[in-house]
Order: sequence, then structure tokens, then C-alpha cells
Amino acid sequence: MPTYMFNTKISEIMSRSVLTAGGGETVFAAVKKMAALNVGAIIVSNKASDVLGIFTERDLMNKVVAKDKNVHTTTLNDVMTESPVVVSPEDSVSTVYLLFKDSTFRHLPVVDKNKKLVGILSVKDTTKAVSSILGKLIIE
Repeated sequence: MPTYMFNTKISEIMSRSVLTAGGGETVFAAVKKMAALNVGAIIVSNKASDVLGIFTERDLMNKVVAKDKNVHTTTLNDVMTESPVVVSPEDSVSTVYLLFKDSTFRHLPVVDKNKKLVGILSVKDTTKAVSSILGKLIIE
């Protein structure tokens, strides 16, 4: 089996354009940004690019709407998923694929060796990469 199946790095498929917000931002403001960019997650970070949490469509449904919270007064600090699992740009696609397969989350912040935010990876990005790798294997 070709080694690129296991050597493709997250840095090759991650999005470097990451939607971020401060923890004090309201859910309403965050969701407006998410909708405008058609993304399913926003990373909650500080000015130093430290990942404090992640707020996703699922958080909106389960922690805000289902609990009848006011989107205009509830902040991301109140409802974000704190200390999310993060990955490194050097991690392999196969490693992250297994991580997604064995969990319920669909977005992973990507952090450098200093734990600073450098990108985001979605299950969709990973599926596309795995499909491409499998396509190359079939052709070979």
C-alpha cells in the first residue's frame, strides 16, 4: 500500500481561514457570522490565538434552543464546548479520520506546537482527502 495513504498531513487539507470570536460575544452575533460564511463552527479564542472553546451548530441546538436561552444575552462563554480536542498540522489524515470516526464532533481546531490556532479541520475536509487517497489507490 502506498505510504502517502498514511503520510498526508493535516496541513495539506485544513482550512487556514478560521472564523473566531471572543467568549463574550453573544450567540446571536456568532451565529450571524457563521450563517454569512456558511460554516458550522466558530472557534472561541483570545487575542493571543489560544483556543478556549468551540461553538457549533450542535451547541446552538442542544445548549441554546433546546434550553430556551436568549440568543441576544447568552454569550459563547456560557454555551461553548470548552477545551475541545485539537490536532496538529503534522498529524496524518488517517489518524484524524479515525479520531472523527470514533467521536461525535465534526470540527477540530488545528494548533501549532505553541498551542496557537492555525486552522480548522472538518469531517468534510477529511472525507474529501480520504476519498482522494482511495481514488489514487484504485487507479494504481
